[in-house]
Amino acid sequence: MDWQRYLELIQADADRMATVGLRDLSRPVPPCPGWDVAQVVRHTGSVYLHKVAWLRLGSKPAPDDWQREPPAGEELVSWFRAAHQGLIAELQQRDPGSHASTWWPPNQTAGFWYRRMALETVVHRVDVESGLGDLSPVDAELAEDGIDEVLQIMLADPDLEADRQGPHGSVAVETQTRWIMPPSSRSSLPRAAFLISQRQRSTAVASSPT
Repeated sequence: MDWQRYLELIQADADRMATVGLRDLSRPVPPCPGWDVAQVVRHTGSVYLHKVAWLRLGSKPAPDDWQREPPAGEELVSWFRAAHQGLIAELQQRDPGSHASTWWPPNQTAGFWYRRMALETVVHRVDVESGLGDLSPVDAELAEDGIDEVLQIMLADPDLEADRQGPHGSVAVETQTRWIMPPSSRSSLPRAAFLISQRQRSTAVASSPT
């Protein structure tokens, strides 16, 4: 995906989240049991501030290095919008290929955060929309990119070993890409090698037993 497109989607999805969320911040969010819309908006704004701090510090921020919620007296959605614009500004001044500290060793570039924040934003935009019962489409290329991120990065994290259990089979999606996960991938491949033996043009996401 084009780097500028990531920024455009962060902008559009965050704007949508704020606009929809303002309708009723107290509504429960079904994909996030126990959370309401306000908590999702607060969490996402905190993530933005955390990543800005990470980029500026050049390392993972300490707990006191970023705001987790609005200061007393500041309205939540206004705080969220400011955090969002701060993230966009921080990313815009960094070339995607330039060095930047990240939590994933194989990719230590600013581009990692372009992608990660676009996917973070769209997931929580859909969460907020679910709470209000007003879902809108997800960009098709970004949705495919999200599948790729889960399989190549999230499931390759050794800290998630216990969460990689499940049935084998194929999941059909409307895309031209197929991801194949071999049976031995869950524990035998190093993190940097990912879990994927092949990525081919097709119409399904296929996985072997894990």
